[in-house]
Amino acid sequence: MHYPTASGIWRLAVMVALGSILSAQQDVRYDWKLNPPPERVFSTELRAILAASDEHSAFESIRGQVDSDGVARPTRILPGASSSECRIEHEFGSGWRYQCVMDGTAEEQARIFENLVRLVRNSRQDWTVDTLRSAVLFRFRNLEDRTPRVQIFRNPTTLIISPAQVNVESEIKQILRSGAYIALPTPAVAGDVVPSGESLITVTNASDHRL
Repeated sequence: MHYPTASGIWRLAVMVALGSILSAQQDVRYDWKLNPPPERVFSTELRAILAASDEHSAFESIRGQVDSDGVARPTRILPGASSSECRIEHEFGSGWRYQCVMDGTAEEQARIFENLVRLVRNSRQDWTVDTLRSAVLFRFRNLEDRTPRVQIFRNPTTLIISPAQVNVESEIKQILRSGAYIALPTPAVAGDVVPSGESLITVTNASDHRL
């Protein structure tokens, strides 16, 4: 019969201890009231959700099954929130948006708002921050024309991530600078038809943007 040596017992004890620590870390339940997540943990998930907002169909990769009201539960939840507090919903005219609404007393709401603003602010160095009476708005500083937005409202504390909005004027300027366009053909009368009254032209939009 072989018995473990002292060094073998020591290695086994270290492995068990490490396993217990990792298991405890995985079971940590963060919340924005009393136990906000570390900034690094929060930043990683926020960046992933912001990246999903820029997909062809916003948040498509993190949308769960959509119900009859146009609401889906996200498959990625910001650390500090629960699946019941967050949703991805479709609004007529503005598309999909990611939203988390937090419950709590007036005192808890103030703490949640403060923690959430701090976590979002420190998640990136390139935010443009607008502080309003009832909300704080975050945008990427170097992408003012087309950028997802993060809005945090008070009472109840509500975080909304909206996909980039297309700025038509900036899109046209970018196309003109690129030279990737052609002029419309010169109008001409076909055959012996003599036009009378107003002229009509049909334009087909083959781009990804609505006119």
